[in-house]
Amino acid sequence: GTDIVFHCAADVNLGKDPTGKTFRINYTGTENMVKLAQLLKVKEFHYVGTAYIAGKLVGRAIEDKPVDNGFNNPYEESKYKAEMLVRNSGIPFTVYRPAIVTGRRSDGRIRKPLAFYRILEFLGKLKSHQCSKHGQNPVDWANLQINFATEPSEHVYFVPIDYVQEAITALFQRPVCNRAYHITGDSPVSTRQIENTICSVLRLDGVTVDGGEVAPTMDNKLMSRFLGDLFPYFSSDIVFDQSNVRNELGPQILDWEYGTKGLETLIRSFYLDYFPNVEWLQTLAKAPIERQPRR
Repeated sequence: GTDIVFHCAADVNLGKDPTGKTFRINYTGTENMVKLAQLLKVKEFHYVGTAYIAGKLVGRAIEDKPVDNGFNNPYEESKYKAEMLVRNSGIPFTVYRPAIVTGRRSDGRIRKPLAFYRILEFLGKLKSHQCSKHGQNPVDWANLQINFATEPSEHVYFVPIDYVQEAITALFQRPVCNRAYHITGDSPVSTRQIENTICSVLRLDGVTVDGGEVAPTMDNKLMSRFLGDLFPYFSSDIVFDQSNVRNELGPQILDWEYGTKGLETLIRSFYLDYFPNVEWLQTLAKAPIERQPRR
């Protein structure tokens, strides 16, 4: 009596995969689901992948023409190959490809913060440590002198969780016709916007993003160790095509923009929700922007 399979389980590990766990969950797990769907003779297979199967592509990623451009990590490769399993299954399919999922548009809140939120947590803890070390008040401005060793980009696709839900729900109710949809939105933010907004809220000077030589300080080494797997997503020059989404749901579905205001909302929301007992973070999360950070 099963007509439809909707497969959205995955291991979102963007780092190394020495034991093969990520690949096993994402590829073999999908392989098992496809075999089960074939056995049950289902009429539709709906698969939640990722826009970043585009990997190391520079330029426009077309929704219905996924290409192996090389990958930044095993996660991307596993999701690309898993999507190929779905495409070659012989079952009518729809593929949904979100980008970097963030908090909802209205208030920035999210149930399970991943990826980008690790940067917010790291910088908050780094400022706390430095201020404690030097006897500074963490509510005041602090100069960290750290550099994210990656080239800045104009195309960082943050996508609010409520848009992901809205788009997938609407597309799921359309006839299945073997198409993929970029659930990325069409208003990417820039690396500079992200850097500037985080530092404005946290009152941080001396934080830079560029691909130049990085001083071998302990803080820079720590940052590379804990956040290095995220760097490719903040230097990516991929532009995600939205043709299928527009044609199916109309241009109004994309009538929203993240921008600096959206970034500020999700940053404040994260600190308020996930660090309720850190007084200085609570203070800054509620405080107006005082000035622009100095690089």
